[in-house]
Amino acid sequence: MICEDLLSQVTCCDGQLVPCGQDILACNPYCDGDKLCSYPSNQVTCEKVCTSGVCHCQNPISCGSASCTSCGTSTVSCPAAYCSSDGKLCTYPPTASCEIPCSGNTCGSCTATCTATCVDCPSGQCIGGECLSATTCGNGVCDAGESQEGCCKDCGCNTGICCDNKCVTPKCTTPSQCADADPCTQDACSNPGTCSASCTHTPISCPTGQICSNGQCISATSCPNGKCDSGIEDCCSCPEDCGAGTCLGDVPGEVCKKYICSGKTRVETYKENCCGNRICEGGEGCGNCPSDCSCNFGEECRNNQCVGKKLLEDGEECSESKECASGHCEFGYCCAAGLCCRKDSECSRGEVCKNYVCQIPGMNCSDGTPSGECSPDKPKYCNNGNWVHACPTCGCPEGKICTMDGKCYGLDCGDGTARDTCSNNKPYFCMDGALVSKCSKCGCPEGLLCDRITQICYERPGISIASPLENQTINVGEEKKVVVSGMISKGREITYSIEGNDSRFILSRYDASSGEFAFENVSPVTDDYNSFRVSVADNEGNLLANRTRGFRVIDAPAGITNLLSLQDLPWEIVQFVLLLLFVIVLLNAIIPFARGLGRGMLVFPEGSIVLVEGTVGSGEEEFCLDMVRRKVKDGKFCAVLSYDPRKEEGWFSEWEKNRLLFIKAEPDINEIALSISKMLGGEPRLAFINVLNLLIPKYNSEELTDFLSTNFAKLRDAKCGAIFCVDKGINEEVLSAIEGLFDGVVEFRVEEEKGKLNSYFRVKEFKLKKFDSDWRRFK
Repeated sequence: MICEDLLSQVTCCDGQLVPCGQDILACNPYCDGDKLCSYPSNQVTCEKVCTSGVCHCQNPISCGSASCTSCGTSTVSCPAAYCSSDGKLCTYPPTASCEIPCSGNTCGSCTATCTATCVDCPSGQCIGGECLSATTCGNGVCDAGESQEGCCKDCGCNTGICCDNKCVTPKCTTPSQCADADPCTQDACSNPGTCSASCTHTPISCPTGQICSNGQCISATSCPNGKCDSGIEDCCSCPEDCGAGTCLGDVPGEVCKKYICSGKTRVETYKENCCGNRICEGGEGCGNCPSDCSCNFGEECRNNQCVGKKLLEDGEECSESKECASGHCEFGYCCAAGLCCRKDSECSRGEVCKNYVCQIPGMNCSDGTPSGECSPDKPKYCNNGNWVHACPTCGCPEGKICTMDGKCYGLDCGDGTARDTCSNNKPYFCMDGALVSKCSKCGCPEGLLCDRITQICYERPGISIASPLENQTINVGEEKKVVVSGMISKGREITYSIEGNDSRFILSRYDASSGEFAFENVSPVTDDYNSFRVSVADNEGNLLANRTRGFRVIDAPAGITNLLSLQDLPWEIVQFVLLLLFVIVLLNAIIPFARGLGRGMLVFPEGSIVLVEGTVGSGEEEFCLDMVRRKVKDGKFCAVLSYDPRKEEGWFSEWEKNRLLFIKAEPDINEIALSISKMLGGEPRLAFINVLNLLIPKYNSEELTDFLSTNFAKLRDAKCGAIFCVDKGINEEVLSAIEGLFDGVVEFRVEEEKGKLNSYFRVKEFKLKKFDSDWRRFK
């Protein structure tokens, strides 16, 4: 930059332009080493800045006009900031180079490098060793532009207390607010009503040898004793006696909270489809559950749904904030934040009405944004030098949405999942930018089940029975007790219940960590053949797995069974016994076959799904139940699913019932789909599903086709065959549409012969095996 004073017509160095660095101190104290400069000879206090080709002075004092060429950047330096020796704030005196209005804002001691004039900090503004401006938050005065929202240090709080310059409600003020619904803890509130208030839960101390249960100290030896003592023990204090399940009732006032037992630990969970669990679910809306389903900014609640509405613009009259497009109503007008106005006279002295907000002129926020304007860092709005969130006015960063509180919330989760939708990575759900496990809504990976209480996925438990062996003979005269023992494999990450089907047995041992269990009889077990079924169910009572073990019981003196060994018998008797066994085996093979010729025995491939149709009274249901009975006698576990399973139970003996699972179904395709899933948890090999007679009149062919296709896939995945039964004549059009979905169709008819009704059947079609289609007599 080359500058020349045009006012005094005087330059230094004999009027010659001197390159900086050549004895510049002797003739030109303002040369900065980068420019050729010519300055006025009179002393002035200014800092020259070149703008648009013209030299300008900042805060000019007797500064002449000057012209420039080859503009560069001025680097004239000022003295370092300093304080006076008595710790007062100082200003530099006018000098030939610059003037510093204030040396800093921290009062301290330092050594002055030149003469200074010192100014005392104004009364009431020197706080904590810092000279604060009259409108700075923390000076003890609620100044114009300050409010309890942004500066409760000065303005106080209408409700709650001021903590970290925010109005908050103390965590507790009385011990009753700390109740944790655990009768074995003493609840108290520490530092009540203060910023450091907190709840404490001190376990009740019991004498040595006792434990606390339901608020009482009881003998520790009473658990386990094989009995869940009502009012004394529960699943938390004694899971060995009481098993897993609901530990305590819901907490009063917290209708969505629930407590369950996980071993001896009480786990807090949230119920599904419950208003107050922070998730907007089916049946909930902004009208009946605003805490979970609040509307976004610019929406209002109509008929339990959030809908858009026309909002008031800044400067328009309002009665509440939700009427304003900015989301803020103050003093009867809409504006971005702070104190709303329409003219300067409505603001405090010294303030102006800027963009419908009262602002102090010249105030800027930390990034330089002037008061009354939005920062580039959305959604920040500068209100009298303080930041407030005002996304309705300033907008939100990309990927976030604006809500009624003026803040921006994430739309998407880190994996790209949109807000309030399920991730491709089951069972995760995107909630306010975070992925949370919610398997009841998003499902589980293939092969896993959903625990609807904890919302986690887990492997289906399996049951193995180690003792007794299948058909083993147990001599209670020697062993005294009948013990059924085994292990639960997989799925132990959730809480489930384990039960036996015989009231003569109790669960005498269960180790949740290893899955090992044992049942033993507490009352005599019937001589001869017995069976015992072990079942595992989830927290809601849904069957997950079961296993049945058959065994024989004798009551003989110890040692007598050794007398029955073959080596002590004469060879003739052994031969006779072997021949008798051969005849029995042969008859077992021939008799059912011969009977089947008259009763219509058919053998379908394993896992086949067959439709049996016929007129009322033709015997199609009896045919299906006969097939189930034969499967049970072959040692396979089977199931019956119908609207009234008590009717089907009458077909079977007590021994057969112990190898069958009976499930009641409702006449609804969604409920039946759930029942089929529940049934498959028992791992049956064949299922009789008697539901079509009520479904066909209720649903069209497309709905039934979707229902059957979906559930056939579940049956095949579980390797479970199925027999469906239906009366002909209900709806031939629908029946014709669904027949092609089955692996095979068996047809029944009735004919009158010599005054007597006879039943006939034939294989109408079959995909997996070739059958003749001739009619055969059934009965």
